[in-house]
Amino acid sequence: YGIDVFCYIYLYNREWLLKTGVLFEDYRIAEDYLFVSKLLLTNPNLVSTSVRAYNYVKHPTSITGNRSAEHASLVARSYMSVFQNLLNYSTNVSPNDPEVIDCIYISLREKMRSFLSRVLSSDIKVPEFRRMVSALKQNSLIPVMNSSGKRTKSYYHFINYICNHPSLLNIFRFVYKKIVLPLYIPMLDRN
Repeated sequence: YGIDVFCYIYLYNREWLLKTGVLFEDYRIAEDYLFVSKLLLTNPNLVSTSVRAYNYVKHPTSITGNRSAEHASLVARSYMSVFQNLLNYSTNVSPNDPEVIDCIYISLREKMRSFLSRVLSSDIKVPEFRRMVSALKQNSLIPVMNSSGKRTKSYYHFINYICNHPSLLNIFRFVYKKIVLPLYIPMLDRN
């Protein structure tokens, strides 16, 4: 929680990394999130620096830039699998440490925005979305709660609303694709 989970922003001690036994798993997306989260559960020594040693170049054909409905469906399903994988792993590694479990839940809830964005960009049907929401609720990942800024708070209200009304998925999808994405994506590309 509060630590970035992109694998490319860290340098790893090879010996320590091999000792952890944590490996990348075969996911289309969020594999770095799962990898780094598992590594953080091993209680590593972290050293921080403000050196800018890595530049991330976005291009429309990248896996994160692909906004096709088919790709978004694959990504949303991948997120569901990664969420379950991390919950299982954290429960096995730290079953009696409520602080660690709380951090995992906070981190997973933060991923709900990305997950829902992909669902709204996807061709996932309402029955499948209902099953996804049911699994997220069963794992206590919904409702999403966050007490940070107003914009973030509003987004979490939106996530909770759509998850409580999955039958409205197609209406939300239409608004998202026709209004939100055309306004939001160009802002992301400028950052």
